[in-house]
Order: sequence, then C-alpha cells, then structure tokens
Amino acid sequence: MANESDVDVWFDDVKISYAEAMVAQENHYPPFGLNLTGIEKQGSPDHKFPYNGKEKVADLGLNWVDYGARMYDAQLGRFMQIDPHASRYLDYPPYNYASKPDEVC
Repeated sequence: MANESDVDVWFDDVKISYAEAMVAQENHYPPFGLNLTGIEKQGSPDHKFPYNGKEKVADLGLNWVDYGARMYDAQLGRFMQIDPHASRYLDYPPYNYASKPDEVC
C-alpha cells in the first residue's frame, strides 16, 4: 500500500484472519439420480431437496424421492407405485416418463 500524502500513516491495529469458505452441499449424480457418496460434500443441515428439487425421504432407510403422486427409488431407477393418473394416458406408450394430455409423443 502506498501513502501519497505528506502525512504519516500508522497501521497499528491491523489484524489479518483467514476462514475457509463454507460449502453448503455438493451433490453428484449418475443418470438415475442415486447420490455418488464418495465424491460428495455433505452440508449441515442435510438438504432434503437435492435431486430435481424433489424431497428425499429417508424414512425406514429406503431413501426414496417424493415426486408427489409416486415415490422414486434411485437405486433401481424406477417408481414404486403405479401412476394414479395412468388412465388419462392410455394412448401413450408405457415408456413415457411424463407428459401432458395435449402433448404428442
């Protein structure tokens, strides 16, 4: 630092401190959404909405993801219930993940 004035300047009360930046949470996923636990950084508290913004439910140790109408198991890459609105989509093939009634597949 340079002093460009004719007045002497003293820095007697200067304190320099270093603190690491807090990593809230860092998640990594394969295509079906299962957490890659070896390379993740867990925050505190644990974020309950990591994958697709859906709630991770840890009840009974199942670690399912709540998509509203159905529960999703990322270990299997499958939904655990039949879609309650499946009768609306009889004209669509069963391989559709999601669609609206007016969309064409």
